[in-house]
Amino acid sequence: MNEKIEFTEVLFIIGQSSMLILLLCLIGYWCARIGIITTTVQKGLSELIITILMPSLLFSQVGSGIDAVAIIHLWPIPVFLYLFATISGSLGLLGGKLFSFNSTETKFVTASIIFNNLTHLSMGLIQNLGTTEAMQLLLWNEQDTPEKARTRGVSYTLLATLIGNLLSLGTYLLRKEPQNEDDENNDLARALQVDEESARTAHISRKIVNEGSISESTPLLNPASSSHAKNFSTASRRVRDVISNVETIMNPPIYAAIAALIVGTNPFLKSLFFGKNAPLYPIITKSMIFLGNASTPLTLLVLGAQLSNLSRSKSGKMFSAISWVMIARFMIMPFIGISLVMMTRGWFLDDPMFWFVLMMLASGPSAINCINVTQLTGAFQEEMAALLIYSYIAVIPTLTVTVMTMFYLIHKTSTTPADLIS
Repeated sequence: MNEKIEFTEVLFIIGQSSMLILLLCLIGYWCARIGIITTTVQKGLSELIITILMPSLLFSQVGSGIDAVAIIHLWPIPVFLYLFATISGSLGLLGGKLFSFNSTETKFVTASIIFNNLTHLSMGLIQNLGTTEAMQLLLWNEQDTPEKARTRGVSYTLLATLIGNLLSLGTYLLRKEPQNEDDENNDLARALQVDEESARTAHISRKIVNEGSISESTPLLNPASSSHAKNFSTASRRVRDVISNVETIMNPPIYAAIAALIVGTNPFLKSLFFGKNAPLYPIITKSMIFLGNASTPLTLLVLGAQLSNLSRSKSGKMFSAISWVMIARFMIMPFIGISLVMMTRGWFLDDPMFWFVLMMLASGPSAINCINVTQLTGAFQEEMAALLIYSYIAVIPTLTVTVMTMFYLIHKTSTTPADLIS
């Protein structure tokens, strides 16, 4: 069977997904302009999304679509995901050097390049492609069907979403560092505390001398300042530092991803939550499905409201940072991702849909959920809102070219029954 995949057809599919995102953002913008979504409501919605809705989406979708066998056979997903994250992070640091960004701006750039819109955009693209002739290019063999290929693509994407959330350092990278003035005040406070402790020690020493209580049995050091006490204090401080660092990185979506991984790979636990006869499905899992379905549209509404409620004066000052993020996300990373996947395709599954998902791991704009993280940390809200709007305006032409390139290379190197892209 010879089929021809039209360029305009793929353009329409990507444009349809992108316009849906922009339309929901515009509705959120309008709601903010007429006072429905105020800054207080906006902050509350962001906290609701990141603490309830996103974890529900991850657990309900990812937990049902993975198992231990899938994770073993699909090893390239975590390998490429972490490889692309490392390369993306390096591009963020490179941009910081090239444009002389300060440390907080470099963190913003790095986070925006590392985290791309894998779930929402890739899932929508795969779902829409399943109804067109373009899916013929992604069939595994003659016995494969568009429906089976679409189901595989969704499963691959969900597994990548789970692993990506385990990687998430967004709450750390999208948190501004203390200003220099604050650091100086902290240093001054620590110095005063040391002086106060020294004065107290000196006063106690003088009192002991004056009272004539020093003898051969008098210890040279205060027992409270013994080496054992100091070692214990140092160990306790290090443990607290480790716990503090872990708490800085962890967030509700990561906890949900870990829970989904545990439940999805444990047959007994999975039988409790997922499946027609699962006892907890009607109560817990179904509730999470309903909550998770509200995550994406509500996130887009909040993003639109963000543009209306927040001053965009800072976004102009970070023009170079936003430009570098878009260049890295739309040009550099897709080129690197497509090249690496095509060069190593003989090492893993000979499934065109699998190749397509691996390429998408390096493609697409910054993740929409980054706006929720900025609300949570209280930093880079204006900059992230501007970046996301510019990105989703540019995504239609750029992602169209990227996807068409993927289709062309997949066609040239696979045995799918489709004819050449026109």
